[in-house]
Amino acid sequence: MEKLKNIEKALDIKFEKHKYDKDQTHTYETWGENNRIIALTIQNISIDNLDLFLHLAKEVSRLTFINCTIKDISDLIQFEILREFTLDKVTIGNINTLYNNKDCTTNYDGNLKHITIKNMTIDHLAVLQPMAKKIDHIFITDCTIHNFYEVNLFPKLYDLRLKGVTIEQSENDIIHKAKPDRNFIRILLSNMTFDTIALFLPVSENVKHIGLNSCTINSIKNVHQFSKLERLEMDAGTVIKDQVLSKDKATAFSIKYCIVGEERSYPKAKVNLQNLAAIAHYIKSLEFHQYVPDDMTFLQHFTQLEKLNFEYSVVPIDNFIPIAPQIKELYFSQSELKESAQLKAFTQLEKIIFFTNPHEKGLVDLKKLLPLKHQLKKLKIDEDEVKNISYIKEFTVLESLDITVTSIAQAKSILAFKTLKRLRLYIDIEPEPKDTIAIDVSALTNLETLELWCYFSIELIGIEYLQKLNNFTLYGNLKNTRLDTLHNLKYLRLDEDTDINEIRSIKSLKTLVLEASEASKINTLKQFPNLENVNISGTSKINLGELSKLKVLKVQWDLNLAETTCFDDVPNLEKLDLSCCNITHVNSLEKLTKLKVLDLSENGTIENIDGLKNLKKLEQLNLYSNKISDISVLNTLPCLTEVNLAGNKLDKKEFLQQLNKPEIAIFYGLPYVPFLIWKTQYFEL
Repeated sequence: MEKLKNIEKALDIKFEKHKYDKDQTHTYETWGENNRIIALTIQNISIDNLDLFLHLAKEVSRLTFINCTIKDISDLIQFEILREFTLDKVTIGNINTLYNNKDCTTNYDGNLKHITIKNMTIDHLAVLQPMAKKIDHIFITDCTIHNFYEVNLFPKLYDLRLKGVTIEQSENDIIHKAKPDRNFIRILLSNMTFDTIALFLPVSENVKHIGLNSCTINSIKNVHQFSKLERLEMDAGTVIKDQVLSKDKATAFSIKYCIVGEERSYPKAKVNLQNLAAIAHYIKSLEFHQYVPDDMTFLQHFTQLEKLNFEYSVVPIDNFIPIAPQIKELYFSQSELKESAQLKAFTQLEKIIFFTNPHEKGLVDLKKLLPLKHQLKKLKIDEDEVKNISYIKEFTVLESLDITVTSIAQAKSILAFKTLKRLRLYIDIEPEPKDTIAIDVSALTNLETLELWCYFSIELIGIEYLQKLNNFTLYGNLKNTRLDTLHNLKYLRLDEDTDINEIRSIKSLKTLVLEASEASKINTLKQFPNLENVNISGTSKINLGELSKLKVLKVQWDLNLAETTCFDDVPNLEKLDLSCCNITHVNSLEKLTKLKVLDLSENGTIENIDGLKNLKKLEQLNLYSNKISDISVLNTLPCLTEVNLAGNKLDKKEFLQQLNKPEIAIFYGLPYVPFLIWKTQYFEL
């Protein structure tokens, strides 16, 4: 490749285009019509500095050196769009110089986020401090680290992973303090030996997730000092030497999720629960991966335990009799329940969830749950071939149900439950009925949420009796059903099979989601005068009508702003998402003077944004992936605090020079999204 010829000649090497199935030495990857070089891997070279690579500093986002010697790496700071940097067995000649100048005032405007270091001795992570302001992932493998607490100099650190790492400490180590607002979520430790988990307190006091894989640790009894910890993972290969039960019962600390065992890609192995002895009384939920049947008597010491999870397991439930009276929830993921007669010992159990693999049928048998028929309140079965599904009518106190049925008779049986408050029902019938199916729902007088998937024409008889219903989702063709009789309905979601134009006025409706077809036409939504949130996808033939209370609008389809009347009568709109709408200009947005948040990302063809000049209340703006070069109009928007300019015509410095307040500019490309305008709602038990 032409851009690489000078490097190849100077180093006497040859680059190959990267292939995942090929063993290669020097590789590159490209992206886009212009063949921008986005990734370079270089091995087995010795160079004085990075001068040979500087002409690619505005192209390369991933840079890897393996088994190399680099005398001076100072110019790394010039790689403005570098996101991932990897050093594997690399000797750097000017480490001491870099460390002594770690407070360098060079203004780094880059976006370096991921650092990977392997097979090295790390004296000072602080050498990266001039580029540290956005680094959020640090992965270190088979290294010796000195001055470990320099990890706290990375203000955006999110994820720290150490594998085969030795941490060398001395009395001269400085324990740097992390910024209190650092969002440090996860620390994963593999193949390590150390004295106490408290070693990591100075860097991760606020961490939420700790993973231990094949580690040997003297003690984890101080885990309660990680005050924000929610999730602890421990594989069967980890050994905790201190297995003395704690007598400290005073603390209010608890661990929401404790995961033990092996992932499916590893062989099954028995879990030694005594590894958790010192923290057993903190654990609220215990999740077994590839559970191996064993004596679970030790569980009686897990005094806060309320939930048992199983993944990839065959579960003889009688193993868990010692803890049965305090369990409130069971969760089975691609797992099978055995010895179900002992479920009667689970006197507080009210919730069971089954998730299955489409290729593993028949794992769920309702007959096995009959011992719980008078106490089970919440049931989710993600399986379309449930054994003995007819027994569902025996569960007389169900309040929340998520289930698939394969006949109309089964559907009618479920829709007769008077106790249900929340229902997600998938009616999977083959072949699909050609005629409209009428089903009586009048018994569901306590129902608050209904999500119905059927993909055929359906009439819901007696829907006027569902006066507690406030949330309704239908995937199917709704016929002869008076939704306007639902006087408390606040959320409505319909797919392309139902014509929204045939729905009469619903004054209580606040949120509307329409998944239309390209042929669909929305004549007006003024029959829903109190709408505050609207999400429309699949069509550009949209007339909203007068919606004076509309605050949030998301459109997901090609939209011609010169022709659309979408924005004529929505004077109070505050948030608008027009991402991926193939928009070419923004002139029709001038009426939206109360707009605070606007997403125009990934339209690809927007060049001029002068049409935003009237949006004086705009606070957040996403312009990612367009063809914009002139952003001077942004200086006329006094409330603007954040604008994403990544993926446009100019580079970062050229954009910043145009802004009176350059600090409002951010440069985030996918998969990172600076803000979300619409939060998708999912069914929950």
